[in-house]
Amino acid sequence: VKSGKMASRPSRLQLSVRAEGLKNLSGVRGKSDPYATLSISGGIHDGTVIGRTETIKDCLSPQWTRKLFIEFYSPGVYAPVSVQVFDDRSGKNEDDKKMGEATFEISEILYAPGREIIAPIEGRGRLSLHIDDSVKGSDHGSFRFHLRALDLKNVESGLLGLGVADPFYEVHRKFSDHGSGIARWVTVYRSEPIEDTLNPVWDMGTIGTEELCHCDLDWPLLVTVLDWEKSGRHRTIGGFETTARILMDNVSVRGNADREKAIKICLGDSADGAVWGLMVVLNALVVS
Repeated sequence: VKSGKMASRPSRLQLSVRAEGLKNLSGVRGKSDPYATLSISGGIHDGTVIGRTETIKDCLSPQWTRKLFIEFYSPGVYAPVSVQVFDDRSGKNEDDKKMGEATFEISEILYAPGREIIAPIEGRGRLSLHIDDSVKGSDHGSFRFHLRALDLKNVESGLLGLGVADPFYEVHRKFSDHGSGIARWVTVYRSEPIEDTLNPVWDMGTIGTEELCHCDLDWPLLVTVLDWEKSGRHRTIGGFETTARILMDNVSVRGNADREKAIKICLGDSADGAVWGLMVVLNALVVS
């Protein structure tokens, strides 16, 4: 959808939230564990709860992967969205502490270049809300996938150079606003890190095709592999562009070390196109 133009009646909207530079409420020995809640704070839908993101531990600039949805919006209807961020204290026998909030208006975001608005929050930091039409294809269901990596480059120096990377991966969905020329990758999935290995086998992942690829198995995706750091300054090992359909077409047929069907993990800014590992697709399919 071009900037300044909207579909006359979007049937379903998908919301993505991220924050930068939040104030740390956990003291000098730790970092806050933020999550966000979204609700309508005015107009005819005042008080409607949209939902809550996941909690991201030890992070002051979270990019939440859980997508939230609105089905009742019609163009021209005043619908402000209140985004509140809290420090999750559920494991500390304390009440969650509010870190800040900002309010956005849906129609303003849909008309904005890139369909995203960034707003300052009280205290410290910024909140970003991105909204897009949720369904753009007909490939409905859940995408179930199982990945492992081989021969990752070790980017973890550690003490005396003896450290080993703690790899995890993220899946990002491409967003393009042709009217403004803005393009970005929206994070839709994040695995758990596996400690001290260059040949990780991650747990099976499941995500709705709506969240993953707008129900279009040919929608552009980016998979990045990173080395987890407690500081939050994760090191990029490499990545590759793909689609859900390509992943399905490259499922291993020779076990969990099938190099023939493996996808090259390359360092994006490498001038020589260096390969920094291989990604083996152990399983990838759509289930109803």
